[in-house]
Amino acid sequence: MKLNVLVILAVMSAPWPVYAQTQITQGEEVRKCYATPRYAEISPAECIEQAADEMNKKLKQAVKGKLDLIHHHAAYNEPFSMEQGGESIKTVYANAFLESQTHWERSRDSLCHAVAAPSGNATDSYNAGFMQCIINLDYRRLEELTMMPPAAGATNRSNR
Repeated sequence: MKLNVLVILAVMSAPWPVYAQTQITQGEEVRKCYATPRYAEISPAECIEQAADEMNKKLKQAVKGKLDLIHHHAAYNEPFSMEQGGESIKTVYANAFLESQTHWERSRDSLCHAVAAPSGNATDSYNAGFMQCIINLDYRRLEELTMMPPAAGATNRSNR
């Protein structure tokens, strides 16, 4: 009985928010940046910010690439609806994709703020966790973009 009580007390006193944030706010970029010697040219905070900027550039390139695929896919020249003078599939798809990307970025930023918040806003821990979360979710978004049609090889058809 005493053992059960001790186990329950140990589990209840565990810092759950810390465990919950270790997955999404941890990653190779933070580890590398904080492993650099103190005499490095840039601080760990600047290092993780640079890593996040590089990842953001990759994501923007992937979004642009997906838009290019949408705009150059021959089948998407067809009208979206049967109404005369209506928009093409590519116009509807591209606009909806850009809108969803904007919403996704807002959602990513809000989620990363939330999971990094237990560290406190004015700490290195918050900034590192927030930026690593951004990087981790951007990696996931890159994977999502590869699942969206059209596939990269689908641009071999000519435009109408």
